[in-house]
Amino acid sequence: MFDELTVHKTVFLFPPWQEIYTNDAERKQDFKQAIRTYEHMVSVYSEYGYTLMDVPCVSVDERTHFILNTLAE
Repeated sequence: MFDELTVHKTVFLFPPWQEIYTNDAERKQDFKQAIRTYEHMVSVYSEYGYTLMDVPCVSVDERTHFILNTLAE
């Protein structure tokens, strides 16, 4: 289902990570809602043919390296 509007076929997803999950002015969902949102995103992106990459639950630096290394492949 890719067309001329598709920028990149890979989508990086950040799964909910309970150990660091907090609510603030921007994040109003509770953790269960965050899981449901994540699952819905997986479903919709998959339906449209995107390749999904879960970013591992590691430090920010390691996440950055993961994304950059994946894009470089």
